[in-house]
Amino acid sequence: MIIDLKSGRIMPRHRKDLRFYALVERLCRDVPPRKLATFSLDSGAAVVEDVAPAHLRSALRRTLDAIERMIELRAEGREPERTPGVSCRWCPLLQGCEPGRASMAGRPDGDADLQP
Repeated sequence: MIIDLKSGRIMPRHRKDLRFYALVERLCRDVPPRKLATFSLDSGAAVVEDVAPAHLRSALRRTLDAIERMIELRAEGREPERTPGVSCRWCPLLQGCEPGRASMAGRPDGDADLQP
């Protein structure tokens, strides 16, 4: 079993991360874990799921897609795109990133000083 401890809310993307960890475990040990769990330290809630072959295939596709994007950026010279999201609030580049600033300005948890 793999348990991922989170300090905030449990988000859908956490399950995708856990499925990637299950894929890595499968590749390293030849056996995937039986269960995955995300546990929120704030709420004391846990989300538990059984590991299915479909989860490992999905994690593999996601990993291969990321590798393809890295190759496009590094070897083929494609320009990176900025995609704002919830992680903008922790990004060290936020002050100089207009898409990130605009995204944070519209969020209730965004800082007022980030308004353009």
